[in-house]
Amino acid sequence: MRKQRLFLTLACLLAAGSVASVMADDLTATVASDVVTINAGQSATLAVTPAGGTAPYAIEWRDQMNQVVGDAASIDVTPGYTFGYKAIVTDAAGQQAVAKVGVIVRGEAVMATFEDNYLPEESFFNGDNDDDTWYSGSYAFNVGNAIWPGSTISFWYDYALSNQTSAAYASLSDEYHSVTGGGYKSSNFVIGYPVGGGTISVTHNEDGDVISGFYITNTAYAYTSMAQGDGWNPALPAGGWLKVTAADADDSSNSVDFYLADLRADNPADHYIVNDWEWFDLSPLGKVKEIIFSFDGSDKGEWGLNTPSYFAMDNLGGQREMTQVTRIIKPGENKKIQLAPMFSLLSDGSTVTYNLEANAPQAAHYPASDAINVTLDGDRLLVSTDEDMVQRTVVVSANQKGHTQFVELTIGIDSVTGLDTVTQAKTVATVTYLNAAGQQAATPFDGFNIVVTRYTDGTTSAVKQINK
Repeated sequence: MRKQRLFLTLACLLAAGSVASVMADDLTATVASDVVTINAGQSATLAVTPAGGTAPYAIEWRDQMNQVVGDAASIDVTPGYTFGYKAIVTDAAGQQAVAKVGVIVRGEAVMATFEDNYLPEESFFNGDNDDDTWYSGSYAFNVGNAIWPGSTISFWYDYALSNQTSAAYASLSDEYHSVTGGGYKSSNFVIGYPVGGGTISVTHNEDGDVISGFYITNTAYAYTSMAQGDGWNPALPAGGWLKVTAADADDSSNSVDFYLADLRADNPADHYIVNDWEWFDLSPLGKVKEIIFSFDGSDKGEWGLNTPSYFAMDNLGGQREMTQVTRIIKPGENKKIQLAPMFSLLSDGSTVTYNLEANAPQAAHYPASDAINVTLDGDRLLVSTDEDMVQRTVVVSANQKGHTQFVELTIGIDSVTGLDTVTQAKTVATVTYLNAAGQQAATPFDGFNIVVTRYTDGTTSAVKQINK
């Protein structure tokens, strides 16, 4: 059981020239379990037992959005997805003790937007104790605090929350800044400093799940250190690099890398240090229960990596943004589709690398057909088929200086129209709003919303929205 104790020292009593002190019992708040697990739609009973201190006790339950949800020793809650709660016990002398409970909800995966956690403006959260867990969407995040060995210097590690809007770095007090000055189209984001081996856990399925990925960028601290030096370390020279690795916590060999800086190319125009939000695809890991992160880089010393081992995260388990494009061509062999016009590319002499990612959900204008052969040939696609009035949808990406763009390309085969370039917009089928408590509605809630849009071609998108 988790107990958080608060010591109460009563006033010193002065009598006959002597000093006497009286120590009250420790005020404690105890819960039966740190974690309660339910299925989606069920209720969880949360109970706290106060002891010590000075009775009577006042109890207040708050959720991770800092909303009051009860004032009794035992309450029932029905979160729509995994959510954190805390019981604040106040005794008659005004002293407090706090106990925390996480309610794990088994069901559908919910993106971790981090907007479902309350933060005062321009602030951060790096844990309430030495070994803490907090939640967003269907995921649990570890954060810890410790004292540097042989000193009185305290530090945090693993995964903290921030909503600070500065992109500047001048001292370590700025370690909660992203290089963009905020989240990915939102307020809250994560600062990852994964030196403690802490994990990010899937909570909606006890057997784990495939995590799609998340948006990643550098922190202001790491970016400043690599771009111009930070007072301790010089800027990264040509040939320098920094990468973060995401791995299955149960099998570290099952991993994927993302380069936050890469200055190794022979062409200087290809050198980059990431300064915007980019998609980090985690799907190659397959089904995982927990993931861990680690760093490696070119600047190493006696104590390991010199470059600050930080990254910023947003929208874990979300979807990468894609531009929808349609090309209608005639049947035949090796019909060519030029890729460059589909992307917004720099003209600075840097290299563009195209990749044929995968099939995408099929649109409904023509019957879908795998008989359309699509291959990548440099900066174009070669399309071959003898069929008519069919289509295939694929995802194509373009990477330039660490920035990757994605296009969902629908290739239609039509011997009648046979146009080279036709762009068709998707049609919206439904729009659903999900609030921080997991409730759904057809109209926006006040405050935080996840807006889920379903299209007539079967695809979906999810974005964060704040209604004031």
